Amino acid sequence: MYITTILKADPENEKLTDAELLQRAWKVQFSNVDVDKDCLALLEEEMFERSARAGVAGHCQWGLDIGDHDGWDLYRDVPGYFNHGDRAESESELQTGPHYKSVPVKVTQIDLRPQPKPRPIAKKVVKQKKM
Repeated sequence: MYITTILKADPENEKLTDAELLQRAWKVQFSNVDVDKDCLALLEEEMFERSARAGVAGHCQWGLDIGDHDGWDLYRDVPGYFNHGDRAESESELQTGPHYKSVPVKVTQIDLRPQPKPRPIAKKVVKQKKM
């Protein structure tokens, strides 16, 4: 019903009957638009955009304070269109902070051999003496 109310407010839909408005509302409701995905894409663009509007904060600043989280490179899969190219960047902007720790990725070897199972402890049966 909310969508029909919004559709009614549009001058283009003034002449539609209630049934037609309801049918249009169902079309809008079940369109193939993934709002969560679209919003997440906009958020990522805001966070990782390199432009004059973003300033120094847009020049790969994530992780320069204390280091990358678990060796995760945030900028590896950033699309090229996030870099607007309207700002001069310098290497001095990429200086790490005083608490920066470069943590190499640790490779751990997994032992695939079966682990031994503990043996049950046998109960000792104490015989009582007859008196």
